Amino acid sequence: MLDRIQRQIERRYDLEAGHRVSQFVVSDPELAHNLGGSPDQSSEQLLLRQDEQGLELALYLEPALVDGHAPLTLNQYAAAVEGVSHFTYVTFCARHDRSTTQLELELQGEVDKFFALADRLSKQRESEGQPDLRALHEQLFDRVSYRDALDQESRDRYGTVKRLAAQVCRLWMSRYGDNLSHPGWFADAR
Repeated sequence: MLDRIQRQIERRYDLEAGHRVSQFVVSDPELAHNLGGSPDQSSEQLLLRQDEQGLELALYLEPALVDGHAPLTLNQYAAAVEGVSHFTYVTFCARHDRSTTQLELELQGEVDKFFALADRLSKQRESEGQPDLRALHEQLFDRVSYRDALDQESRDRYGTVKRLAAQVCRLWMSRYGDNLSHPGWFADAR
């Protein structure tokens, strides 16, 4: 599933990350903690360490996101997409000697979640027509809550990210409607 999500992201932006995300996934919370993560605070985290030797990374996804025992809820699927988006963005930037910020990473993740969830909803509703992107937009960007333990700096960054992602997705919806196969969606995203 994770490699499929990555291929969808790569096709959307006409890029290749160079590495398959499935080879970098860690789902053991203890191992993620030993790698510098905080698995008790998030269901997905991109774990990075960069030094003069290069970039080391792993993608922590909580076990429920990768064990395959039960279908993922929409929220779980969104978390998996966000993790894959972060991995794809960082590996693409690293291959092209580009730096990135946490704000860029999170913004890209929000846009990728919007696309991926819209695509998933459209596949689930093929017989009913196009998904209601306005309802999805509202759910992703307006009905937001944060974990209690999240510090104020992170809350502010996520608030900025949600606002910016909401603006760009709203702009695309006004231009291209609910038809995700409209070439404008892809052209603007690229």
